[in-house]
Order: sequence, then C-alpha cells, then structure tokens
Amino acid sequence: MKNSKPLHLVAGSRGAMGSAVVRDLINRGENVQAIGKTTSSERIKTKIVDLYDSNSLIEALKDVDYFYLCVGLPYNSKYWLENWPKLMKSCVEACIASNTVLVFLDNIYMYSPPLPLFFDEKTEQVPKSIKGIARKMAADLILDGIKNDNLKAVIGRSASFLGPGVVNSSLYTSFLDRMLAGKSPQSIFNPSIPITYAYIEDNAKALVELALNSKSYGEVYHLPVGKPISLKEILDICNKVLGKNYKLSIMPKLLFKILCLFIPIFREIDEVRYQYDEPYTMSYDKFSKLFPKFQVTSNEEGIQKMIESFQKQ
Repeated sequence: MKNSKPLHLVAGSRGAMGSAVVRDLINRGENVQAIGKTTSSERIKTKIVDLYDSNSLIEALKDVDYFYLCVGLPYNSKYWLENWPKLMKSCVEACIASNTVLVFLDNIYMYSPPLPLFFDEKTEQVPKSIKGIARKMAADLILDGIKNDNLKAVIGRSASFLGPGVVNSSLYTSFLDRMLAGKSPQSIFNPSIPITYAYIEDNAKALVELALNSKSYGEVYHLPVGKPISLKEILDICNKVLGKNYKLSIMPKLLFKILCLFIPIFREIDEVRYQYDEPYTMSYDKFSKLFPKFQVTSNEEGIQKMIESFQKQ
C-alpha cells in the first residue's frame, strides 16, 4: 500500500457508472480522486491527464493504490477498434510501472450467439461485431499483463445499464425519455425477448468490492444483474410507476435496415443488436461465490429509481 489510507483514482467520473463508483467510495469514507482532461467535479480533486499518454499516467498513478477505468468512448466501431487497444495499452503499462491495481469496467459485447442461457465467464468469446472485437482486444491486454508482467488487475463485466441518470441505454433513448415527455415509447427491439440488466449502483459497489479483495485479482467477473426481463415487462413497471398506460411502438426491421443506410447511429446499434434479438442472459455466480452476502437490487426498484432521478431534474 502506497498510503496509510489507500487512494482510489476514477477515470470516467462524469459518466453514469464512473460517478456511481465515486459515490460508493465516498460513502465508504475512502480517499478518492478523479482523472480526466478537465476538472470534472467540485466534490473531489481531479488530476488532469491524457489516458493515452502512458508517461503522464505513470506520474499520475505514483501515489495511487487503485485505478478504476470506467470510461466510455464515442459509440463508433472504427473508433473503438483504433482506440480501445491504444487506451488499454497505455493504462496497463502505467499500472505495471506504478504498481497500481487496475480495476476495469468491461462490457459483454464479446459474447455472441448462439449462447447458453445464463452464459458465464467461461463461455467462448467469438465476437461477431467490430465493437466486440475491440473490447476483447482491450481485455486481452489486461490478461496478458497479468500473465506476463505481474500486473495486478481485475475485470468486472457489466450487462446493459439501468438506474439513476442513465441515458446511454436502450431503456432511455426513445423509450423512457418519451414517456417522461408524455409520449408513447418506441423501440427497434423484440419486446418479448428476456435479457439481463445491471443496476449501476450495484455495479459500482461490486466493482469496489472486487478492488478491495485481493482474491479477485487476475480474474474476470460478471457483475451482478437482475432477473431476466423483457421490454414488455419493463413497460408494465414504467406504467405502474408513472400511473400511465402507454403502448409500445416497434419499428419494423425492414424500415430499420433502410434507415441504417442514412443514419450513422442506427448502423452502430445494428451491429450489436444480437444482444436483443434472442435471450441474452448473464450469470454472475462466480461473483456471488466470492461475495455471498451481496444484495442485488430488483429490476422493479432499479427502474423506479431511474424514473425518479429524471423526474427530479
């Protein structure tokens, strides 16, 4: 340990997930700072660092015990393929040189159908999307560092987010945001397909628990999720919370494919819609075995808190 009281440094503290990690650390009474290109918060000190510059990152990490990588990159396949490996290479090199524990918030894009119900960390990774390939490349750099360079690290893989302040989610864009504006929700996905979602406050707590338990180092863990739930069931919960009776409108697949030719973000979504076209349900049994007392927030409570967070704005 570099300090009498460990120092936690969070990259991505402006995002929903990074800010949740910061809140959890503050609630625990931990010593926490943020990292970024600009000052991001008045609550905590921010180190101004370019994550792609390993030398400046090494300097920033010299007094840091735990480095949480919770950043999001622009949602573009080409950008991800070019930049996730560069970013991770810099972070891995800096953590090795500074003897800092790397805690990486990963996603599950590298798991492509056909998948078993409740796929786990041992499920074969054969990504069918460029984004999935990019994320696998990034995670593999960590695993290589662990195996060959004594990197101390843990990877926490998250399902799609729900919870307070979450806007970069299929549950918000054209769905919840429309209901909050008094309009009927829309989606491009099959409303009957069950998938698993991660409540961001649970994710944050789980990621910190992994960081503070050295038994987790060198491993990949799926972070806790709620029970599988369909878009129809989510709509029922939203209607109950809002006191409404909205009906869901689904865009025909052919129309969506045509629009992909003209709307860039639709093309980006289309590449990973395999996560919504058939059951995409994640197991977190490995995490539960290490933390058997961890309490998972129900989908109902998570969705209610998500709605309330926007109503307060």
